Amino acid sequence: MPEEKSSKAAAAEKPKPAAPASGGSDETKLFGALCYIPIFAISLIVSLLILLTERKENKFLKFHATQSLIFMVVSAVVVITLFVIMWFGTVVVSMVTYGIGGLVCCGLEALMLLAYLVIWLFLAWQAYQGIEYEIPVIGKFARKYV
Repeated sequence: MPEEKSSKAAAAEKPKPAAPASGGSDETKLFGALCYIPIFAISLIVSLLILLTERKENKFLKFHATQSLIFMVVSAVVVITLFVIMWFGTVVVSMVTYGIGGLVCCGLEALMLLAYLVIWLFLAWQAYQGIEYEIPVIGKFARKYV
């Protein structure tokens, strides 16, 4: 009899599993993360499919799809503008420094692309964890449309 009581007490002391993250199921979190994968326009296709087909009850997916599309447009404008400015800078600096400055500018462009990739992967990881991470200005704007 005492052994039976101790097993019941041990069962009662077991920690309860953590509550699921706000994203819900693993499939929902995976699709939320796919909204931010910038390879071969996966993020564009998945975000548009979610916005066109998903029910209104799934605010997690709607938020990530909307935020991803807005971030994609803003990023494209910023990246294109910076590349044009840096391209002209590369030409001018290369003429003045006989090509050495051009290599430095190309390195800066590569760092800019790497930072862009890290941001997208961070957002994908947050979505896969079930977190509705808001990008400072874009997230509040996206939240209005969810």
